[in-house]
Amino acid sequence: MKQVFPDFRTPASAREKIDRSNITTSDIVSALVEVDKAITRFEIEAESKYGMYVNRRIDDMISLLEDLKRRVNDTRRAINIADGRV
Repeated sequence: MKQVFPDFRTPASAREKIDRSNITTSDIVSALVEVDKAITRFEIEAESKYGMYVNRRIDDMISLLEDLKRRVNDTRRAINIADGRV
């Protein structure tokens, strides 16, 4: 029996927080928008502290990407278990 495949693109409407079990590509896109906004402010202000804010947004995005990678691997494992490969 084939399992219901998770939606990796659209967050569940009832989701309360982003974590490894529910992260979506939409969350990554939103994080990239935040990086872009921070870069724009850094360019406008040309102050070091705004570069630090850019780096924080990038770190946030890296963390989200790591969670997405883990979610993909968790899903792969579930598929392998369901198919009797593990």
